[in-house]
Amino acid sequence: MLKTKKYIRLGQIYREHGVRGYCKFYTYSGSDENLIKKREYVIQHADGTKLKTSIVDVIPYQKYFLVLFDNFSNPEDVKPWRKATLWMNKKDLKRKRGELYDFEWEGVTVLDETGAKVGMIQSVVHMPMRQFVVKRDAEATEDFFIPFVQDWVVKFDKKKKQVVMRLPEGLF
Repeated sequence: MLKTKKYIRLGQIYREHGVRGYCKFYTYSGSDENLIKKREYVIQHADGTKLKTSIVDVIPYQKYFLVLFDNFSNPEDVKPWRKATLWMNKKDLKRKRGELYDFEWEGVTVLDETGAKVGMIQSVVHMPMRQFVVKRDAEATEDFFIPFVQDWVVKFDKKKKQVVMRLPEGLF
């Protein structure tokens, strides 16, 4: 498994497409902004097999992207890599000013406006809007969801890994 401190998952190869080695590729972000030609990536299969690669071509196609990796030249090359994950180095991420990726929210402590600890963000899910999966404390057996609403965020401190949120009454 790749070190998630250094790499981020971009998406997954769905299946081969056509005769020239293209594959249908599903991005987790729904965007191709981090699918850059000639940049180095790593494809990792569920069994742990890794393959260093770069992108030759990217074409939007329905809800997928058709991607041609430099290692593939026909459908038979792609077939063993179905359901494999594409990883890229986090330092290569394109981002807008002030933009945070889902992985940067993980491990952040949620405080209410009074400074009381609400819990810690375990992960981010999208259903249909982005929500944080929060665990109240180490002894809590159930996680709960806090919807991400920009107006609820009072302050985000990236260094302290804390977010102060104005949470509506009755949320819990």
